[in-house]
Amino acid sequence: MIKSGDRVYPYYNMGQKGRVVRVQRSNVTANAVGGTLAAEFLAEILLDDGQTVVVHRVQDLMREE
Repeated sequence: MIKSGDRVYPYYNMGQKGRVVRVQRSNVTANAVGGTLAAEFLAEILLDDGQTVVVHRVQDLMREE
C-alpha cells in the first residue's frame, strides 16, 4: 500500500516522479449491474520541481525503489 512520504511515479508517465503528500478515499458514483462499486484511493503527489501537485489513483502508481 502506498502511504504518505513514499516516492512514487505513475505507470503511464514515468517522468512524473515525486513524493506522496496525502492519500484520501474517494467515493465512486458509477453503478454496476450487481450494485455499487467500491471506493478508490487517490494520492496527491508533490513533483520533484517542488511546486506542482498532481492527483493520481493509487492503483496507477509504482513505488520508486
